[in-house]
Amino acid sequence: MTHQSGTHSRLDIESEVALTITLKREDRLKGSIKIDATLCKGCGLCVEACPNKIIEIGTQRNGMGYFYAVIKKESKKRQDGKGCTGCTLCAMMCPEVAIEVYREKR
Repeated sequence: MTHQSGTHSRLDIESEVALTITLKREDRLKGSIKIDATLCKGCGLCVEACPNKIIEIGTQRNGMGYFYAVIKKESKKRQDGKGCTGCTLCAMMCPEVAIEVYREKR
């Protein structure tokens, strides 16, 4: 990028923005979660907290009689960056500490 009298050309700024966006995409984390069905009470806080909406309340009951949270089947196969990012929002919201989050670099 060239600097002339403290100003940037439009092309320089657009190139810098494109580079920043590309770097952010490449640095995204890939995550996965494990939900302990025996602890989950199905409150749905994790469902609401997940920015990519990969968690839902399932149709089966656990030993305590609660419908527990599960990972949506279609989200496990996603390769478009819309799956779990490992952000930990779901785990932070869980009052039962039933969610473990794992991260890895893509």
